[in-house]
Order: sequence, then C-alpha cells, then structure tokens
Amino acid sequence: IGRYYQRAFEQLLADPDASHFAVPLLEAQEIAMLRDERNATDASYERQPVHRLIEAHAHRAPEAVAVVCGEARLSYGQLDARANRLSRYLIEAGVELGSRVGLHLARSVELVVAVLGVLKAGGCYVPLEPGLPRERLSAMAADAGIGWVLLMSEGLEGLPLGGVDVVCLDGAGSD
Repeated sequence: IGRYYQRAFEQLLADPDASHFAVPLLEAQEIAMLRDERNATDASYERQPVHRLIEAHAHRAPEAVAVVCGEARLSYGQLDARANRLSRYLIEAGVELGSRVGLHLARSVELVVAVLGVLKAGGCYVPLEPGLPRERLSAMAADAGIGWVLLMSEGLEGLPLGGVDVVCLDGAGSD
C-alpha cells in the first residue's frame, strides 16, 4: 500500500495544478492482472428455460422446499405437479406458443404455480397487479393482447376484462 501513496505523492508534486483523478495509481501490469486474471468469472452452463430447470430439480429433489409464502409451502415435486396440471388445462383451453396470459394474482404460492404453468404451456405471462385502477388494468390487458386471465375468485369482482377467458385458480391444488 505504501507504494501507491508514494506514487500518488510523486504525481501530485510533479504537477500540483493537474487533475489527479484520471492518473492511475496502478502500473499497467497490475491493471491487466486485475482486469484479466482476477475478473475471470466466465462459467459454462447449459442454457435452459427456468421452468425446465425447476422441473429437473423436482426430479432430483422432489421433497425439497421450493416455495414459502407465509405459512404456505410447496415442495419442488408439488410445484411441478401443480404447474403441469395447469399447463395441460391451458393448452386444452387454447394457449399455445406465444399466447399472452394475464396473471391477476397477489404474491402467493398460486402466483408461482401460475407463472410456471403458463411457461410450460408455451405462453407468456403478463402481470396484472391487483389493486391497480380498473382503467389501467383494462388498458394493460388490451395493449398486451391477452386472451386468458388467471386469478383467484375474490379477484374476479370488478375486473374489467371483457372478451378474455377467465381461469379461477381456487382449488388448483386438485385435479
């Protein structure tokens, strides 16, 4: 550390009126070592969609806890099974690759199941935050071109989404 102070003082004394913010205190080889060797963080990994990674983990460790929300807990096996049931339902309902599905759900276990179910069905999820004004939700749904909305039955009242299929997730843990 002493040599850095020495270098700083030498540069300051050599030209007291110069801007010293841009003057490097490290030598070129030190900069190269820090930039190239110490920053070598590349890692190879298999690129997969998140729902496939969760599915693979569910096969390896089905009893491991995947989701905790308050008192509610789901294991990876339970999460994958519920998401699979939902995705099969969505596919039968017409969701296909690139279909936009609105999620009008509070942060919950059901929200995680819904996200994975939509992804497994090949769709794209569009978050529709509960509590937003009706006009905003209507504009978001129209702008996104959603064809389906997933929600809990208590979220159905007052939801201004004419022309879309509504799927209530109450009891989605069963077949």
